[in-house]
Amino acid sequence: MSLTARHAAEGEARGVVAQSPTRQIYHFAVADGTTTVGRSDSDTKQDVVLGGLSTQKEHAVVIGDGAGGFRLELRTEGARTYVNGTPVTGPVALHDNSRIIFGNNHAFLFCNPTDTAPKAEGEDDGVPEEVTFDFVMLEVNKAQAAAMAAEEEKRRLESEAEKAKAEARVKEPQADMEAERMRMQADAEKRMKALQEQSAAGDREARERQEAMLEEARKQQQVLEKKLQEQIAETERVAAKKQKEMRERSLLDEKLLKTIPMVNEANATADELAKNALLELRLMANQRKGLWTGEEDEDGEVAPEPLDTEVYVRVAPKEGSGLEGLWHYDDFMERLYAMREMYQAFVSAGRELPVPGYEDPLTDPFHVEPEDMSLGKAAVFLDTLLHIMPISDTTPILDYKGSDQGELSVRVVPHFGDKVPETDEEGDDDLMALEAAGDDGGIPDSLSKLVGHKLNITVQVKATRGLPVDRSVGAHVRFRFFLDERERRTPAIDGKAMNPRCDFSCTFSSVITDELLKYLGEEELSFDVWGRQDDGTAKIAMGPAKRIGRHSVAGDYDGAGAAAAAAGGAASPAVAELREQVESRQREAEAALAKLKEEEAKRESLEAKLRALEASSPRGSPSAAAAAMEEVKQKQEAEHRAALERVKQEAEHAKEEREAARRELEEARNRAEQAEERARKAAEKQAQAAAAAASEAAGKPAKDAEEELARLRRELREANEAKVAAEAARDSAQHAAKTAEEAAAAAASKSSRTCAVMRRRVLTRQAELGQARATSRCVPQAKAMRRCLSGQPGAQLAVLPDMAALRAWRDRLDVEAVQKHGRLARLGFVPTMGALHAGHLSLVESLRDKTDHTLVSIFVNPAQFAAHEDLGTYPRTLESDLAKLGEADLNVAAVFTPTEAEMYQEWPPYRTFVEPLEADDSAEGRARPGFFRGVATVVTKLFAAARPTVAAFGQKDAYQCIVVRQLARDLNLGVDVQINPTMREQDGLAMSSRNAYLTVEEREAAPAMYAALREVQRIVGRGLPWGVEELRTIAADALSDRGRGRFGPLQYLDVACAATGRPVVSSGESHAEGGAVLVSIAAPLGRTRLIDNMVIVPDKPSLDETSAVNTLGRN
Repeated sequence: MSLTARHAAEGEARGVVAQSPTRQIYHFAVADGTTTVGRSDSDTKQDVVLGGLSTQKEHAVVIGDGAGGFRLELRTEGARTYVNGTPVTGPVALHDNSRIIFGNNHAFLFCNPTDTAPKAEGEDDGVPEEVTFDFVMLEVNKAQAAAMAAEEEKRRLESEAEKAKAEARVKEPQADMEAERMRMQADAEKRMKALQEQSAAGDREARERQEAMLEEARKQQQVLEKKLQEQIAETERVAAKKQKEMRERSLLDEKLLKTIPMVNEANATADELAKNALLELRLMANQRKGLWTGEEDEDGEVAPEPLDTEVYVRVAPKEGSGLEGLWHYDDFMERLYAMREMYQAFVSAGRELPVPGYEDPLTDPFHVEPEDMSLGKAAVFLDTLLHIMPISDTTPILDYKGSDQGELSVRVVPHFGDKVPETDEEGDDDLMALEAAGDDGGIPDSLSKLVGHKLNITVQVKATRGLPVDRSVGAHVRFRFFLDERERRTPAIDGKAMNPRCDFSCTFSSVITDELLKYLGEEELSFDVWGRQDDGTAKIAMGPAKRIGRHSVAGDYDGAGAAAAAAGGAASPAVAELREQVESRQREAEAALAKLKEEEAKRESLEAKLRALEASSPRGSPSAAAAAMEEVKQKQEAEHRAALERVKQEAEHAKEEREAARRELEEARNRAEQAEERARKAAEKQAQAAAAAASEAAGKPAKDAEEELARLRRELREANEAKVAAEAARDSAQHAAKTAEEAAAAAASKSSRTCAVMRRRVLTRQAELGQARATSRCVPQAKAMRRCLSGQPGAQLAVLPDMAALRAWRDRLDVEAVQKHGRLARLGFVPTMGALHAGHLSLVESLRDKTDHTLVSIFVNPAQFAAHEDLGTYPRTLESDLAKLGEADLNVAAVFTPTEAEMYQEWPPYRTFVEPLEADDSAEGRARPGFFRGVATVVTKLFAAARPTVAAFGQKDAYQCIVVRQLARDLNLGVDVQINPTMREQDGLAMSSRNAYLTVEEREAAPAMYAALREVQRIVGRGLPWGVEELRTIAADALSDRGRGRFGPLQYLDVACAATGRPVVSSGESHAEGGAVLVSIAAPLGRTRLIDNMVIVPDKPSLDETSAVNTLGRN
C-alpha cells in the first residue's frame, strides 16, 4: 500500500522525506502496523517527514488493521489535516484513491488496490484518473465553498420567509383598509340618498349637512390612506433593513472565512520563529462608516457603503505580559506578506534564529508599537433634552466584552442663548429670555413646541475615573453629535493616569426639526475612550491637589524645594512614635486578659480541690465538709476581689493613656496637615522659578529634582499610612480594654455565686462536653465549623448543623432579648442554596438595621429539582460562603447548614408536602412541575424552626416571591416577607449562582435577555396597546439579534398580575386588573437555563424600582 502515487515501485525505501510537491515520492504503510507523519525535529523518528507551516512535530499516524483496512488519526490535537476536502477531527477511514493534505500544502494520494470496503456516497465523484496537486487543493476550496453556499441558501430562505411575512403584514391592513373604505362609501351613499330626498323637497339645511358629511367621509378616507402608506413605508423600511443586515452578514462571513486560515498561518509562523505572539480575530464597530458620503468619485462610480462591523486582528503575548496590538484587516494583510518573506528567509538560513536581516524591531512584522487603542465606550441617553433639561451623568466605560473599564463624567446642556447655563437659575433665565422673544406668552416645556427655533447643545466632557493605568497613556475621548461630520476629541493627557481630567466643552447649533427630535428621543450619544499602552517610559500625569475630608491627594509638586520635603518628612517620625505608644497600650491590655485567664485557672483548681474534699469526707460529717466549703468560698472571693481591683485599675490606666494617645494623634494630624499645607504653598511659590530655570536645570539637576519629588511623595504617603495604622491600633486598644472590663465584670459576677451553684456546674460539665463531642462527630460541615471557631474568616459566625441546634440558638436569642430589652428578639432570615454572590449579600445587608440578628441558611433543596435538572452539579461552596458572610460587616449571627437527612428524614420518597394552589398554572410552574411545591415545603419548615421576624427574598425568582408571601399570609406564620430588587451585573445580566455554568461566549451573549425585557418595557410602560403574543415576538427577535444566535428557542415570555400571579394576555385585561404587571422570560443559553423578570406599572414609568417590586404578592 502506498502514499503519494497510484503506481508505486516494488521495494521503494520507506520513510523518504517529501520536500517538493512537484515530484512524486513514495511511502509504504504497514498493513498490520503504524506509519507516522511529522517533522524532522520530533523526539522520535517519523516514517513520513514533512516541513513547512502548520505541520506539527507529531502530526498524524496511518494505522493498518491487518485485514486490509487503514485509518488516519491525529497525533496532535488541531493538527491541520484534510481527507477528500473535509477537515479531520477524529479517526477517518482511508480507501483507495483517498486524497490527503497535511499542513498547508502537502498533498498525498492513498492507494490501496485491494481495498474492498464500501466508500461514502459521492467520495470519488469528479475525481480524475490522474490526481494532481491543483485538484486536491481545489477540492478543499470547493468543500468550503459548498458549506458557504449552504449557509447562504439558508439565509436566503430565511430572508424570503421574512419578506413573505412582511408582505402578509402589508396585505392584511390593505384588506382591512379596503373593507373599511367600502363600508364608509356605502354609508356615504346611503346618507347621500337620504339627503337627496330631503333636498328634493327644497331643504337647504339638508344639503349643507350632505356636503359636511361628504367632506367628513373624504377626510376619514384620506386619514386611512395616509396610515396605510405609513404602514407600507415602515414595512418596506424593515424589509430593507433586514435585507441590508443579511447582505452585511454574508459579506462579513465571507471575509471571516478568508481571514481565519490566514490568522492560523500567522500563528504557525510565530511558533516556527519562536515569537511570543498569539493572534486572534476581533469584530468591532467600523470607525470609518461615518466618513462614507455615497457620492461619486472622479470616474463616476460610488464606493460601496462600509459594513457596520469591521474585522480586526488582536496580537498579544502568548505567555507572560507585554504590549498588545489591534491591527486593521488591511494592516494585517501587509504584515502577513512580510511574515511569509521572513519565514522564507528563516528556511533559507537553515532555520537559524534570530532570522538574518530581521534583527531590527522595525523590520519585524510581529513587532508591536504602542498605539492608540479603544479602552471602551460610554453612552448617554438624550431623551431628557426633549424636556429642555440638562443631563449630568457618570456612566460606566465598557469594553467589547462588557467589562467595566472605568467611568466617564459628562454634562449635556440645552440652551438658546450664547452663554452656557451652569446652574438651574441660569437655565430658567435662558427660558425666560426665550419666552420674552416669543408671542405665545408662556414658557415652553418641550422642544416639540419649538420646531423651527435655533437650539444650542453644549457637550461638556468632565473627567474619567478608574482607567487601567497601563493603557491610559495619552488618554482622550472621541465622539460625534447628531449630523456633525467632524469627530470631536478631547486633548490627550501628558503621560498616564487612572483618573485624568478632560475639561472639554463644545457647542452644537441646529434648528429644531423632526429629525433632531427623533435623534434625541431614540438615539444615544456614544463616547469612545482611547489610550495607549505603557512601554515603560510614560510618567504619571499628576493634577492639582484635591482636598478630601481631612486628608489631601498629592498633586503637582514639581519644582518644590527642600523645605516642603522636610515638612512632609517631619510628620512621619511623630506618627511612628504615636503608633508605638498605642501598640504598647494594646500589649498591656492583652497582659491584663492573660492575668484574668490565670485567675480562672485558679478557680477551676479550687473546684477540683472541693471535689476531692467531698470525696474524702465521711458520710456522717457534714459539718466538716461545710466548713471546708466555706473556707474555699472565702478564699476564692478574696482572690476574685483582688483580681477585679487590679483589672479595674489597669483599665482606668489604659483609659487615661488612650485619651492621651488620642490627643497626641490629633496633634500629629494637625502637624501633618500643616506640613502638607506648607508643602503645597511652597510648591506654588517655586513653580514659576522652577519653570524659568528649567532650561538651565537640564541633565543632573532635573534628575535630582525628580528624585526629590519622589521622596516627598513617598514621605507623604507613609505619613498617611501611619495615620491609618495608628487609628486602627487605637481602635484595637479600645476594643481590648472594653473586652478586659467585660471579662472582669463577668469574673466578679461568677465569684458571687453560691457554692452549691459552683458544685452543680462542675458535676454537669462532663455531660455537656460529652454531648458536644457527639454533636461534633455528627456534623458533616465539621471542617467549616473548626475554621469558624479558630479565628479564621467567619469566626464570629455560629454554624448550626441541625434543627435541634437551630431551635436552641433561637430560644437563647429570645431569652437574652427579654433580659436586655424586655421583648423577644427580632430575627432577620435569608434562605439560600449557597454559591453566594453579591445579590445574596445585598439581601443580608438590607436586614442589618431592621433586626437584632440575621440568620442565613445554606441548603440545596432536592424537593425543588426535577429528575433531569442539575441537582448533582449545582455549585456547593460552603467554605467560601462562610468566609463571605464572616468578612463583611453584615450582622450575620449564625448560618444554618442542614443535610438532606436532617430536612427530609425519608428522602425519597417524602410523604408530606405544602401544595400552593394555582402556582403550577404560572409560566414557571408549567416549565418546572413540582418546583413550587418543593419551595413551599422547605420554606415552611425553615420558618417554623427559625421563627424569623422578617425574611428577605430576591425579585429574580418573582413567582417564588409571590408564593412565599401567599404562604406566610395563609398559614398565619407571622413572618414579614421582604422582596428586594434584582441585583445585576454592569451589562444588565441578573446575578445568579448558575451564571458560573456559562462559557466566555455565552456570557457575552447573556445580557440580551435583559435587553429583551427592556424592549417589552418600552411598550408596556408607556401604556401602549399590546397583546402577549406580540410581546413574545418582540422578545424572541431581541434575543436572536442581540444574543448573536446563541440562545435556544424562547421557553416563555409571560405577563401576569404582579399582586396575584394570574396570567394577563392583553393591555385591556391589564387595565381591568389594575396596578403593576410582572413580565417574566426564560430561555436556554447553551446548557444553562436563564430566567429574568421585570415589574412594570403602566403609565407610571417614573415609579422607582423598589416600590414596583413591593407590589409582588400584595393581593
